[in-house]
Amino acid sequence: MTRVVILSALGAGATSPYIATLPELAIKLMMSKLFADKATADDLIRASDLDWTLVYPAILTNGPYTGAYTAVQAPARRVGDRISRADVADFMLRQAGSQEWSRRNAILLTH
Repeated sequence: MTRVVILSALGAGATSPYIATLPELAIKLMMSKLFADKATADDLIRASDLDWTLVYPAILTNGPYTGAYTAVQAPARRVGDRISRADVADFMLRQAGSQEWSRRNAILLTH
């Protein structure tokens, strides 16, 4: 099996109940087609024989690496956090050589 770690978007498909109200509104008003396409792509990956991890970060920033993030399958609250692209890249690179999040969604949150 081939290992793939894919960056998706929090609010796409099955993750839509987890996004905070303001970002959800922005998605519905300006990016509904894009997020529908994202959901379709995510579903295709899930249905494949690949060893996948789908990564759903909170709102991305250009901030520095902090290491102050966590990954969950289902957050206990609606998410409006911000997370640096460097932290997301760190998580994704770690997953490329790990089975910890194999065939699972990882929602990235800040501490």
